[in-house]
Amino acid sequence: MSLTASDKGGGFTLAPAGQHRARCFGVIDLGTQKVEWQGQVKWQPKVMLRWELSDELMEADEHGKQRPFSISKRYTNSLHEKAALRHDLEAWRGKQFTGEELAGFNLSKLLKAPCQLTVVHEQGKNGSTYANIKAIAPLAKGMQAPPECANEPVMYDISEGTGGAYQKFSDKLKETIAACQEWQGKGAVSSEAPGSDQKPGATEDEDNIPF
Repeated sequence: MSLTASDKGGGFTLAPAGQHRARCFGVIDLGTQKVEWQGQVKWQPKVMLRWELSDELMEADEHGKQRPFSISKRYTNSLHEKAALRHDLEAWRGKQFTGEELAGFNLSKLLKAPCQLTVVHEQGKNGSTYANIKAIAPLAKGMQAPPECANEPVMYDISEGTGGAYQKFSDKLKETIAACQEWQGKGAVSSEAPGSDQKPGATEDEDNIPF
């Protein structure tokens, strides 16, 4: 796979609503997940992105240490023109993808990248309230960049199995990953994916693009 995209609650305090400076600290491959919609079943590659809200701190832990609130969003791992991932990434960088980038964009570039997040509180069908990401944008001109990640940055590819970063995931996230098609023996997505970390033809204006 998989960490290359291409064109082919309860029991915790909600992240505060509003606009926030943020940094991405997690890019997590969820593998190919079963999706049911209007009576149809599909298998789609999924990825989770995690951000920390740099200026919003949770209550201190037993050691007196405070960490920023965090929030995540799951996407179908696609840069199709109608895909939510493409929409959010282009809004985040303030620039459309080139044809070359659409052929294989390495999501590792998102790790530690700053942005502005608009968080809203919305009620789910079960009556619970959730903190959801409404919009992503680049930092406004003149806005000070948020501090470096307080949380340990995490990159996880489904091909890594249950080692490394996986051991630090919550039980719920582990359960989600374990349901992927790759782990169910129903097929696998190659861990090799096209794309390069090079940014050919970068101009001075592109220096301000977060990824």
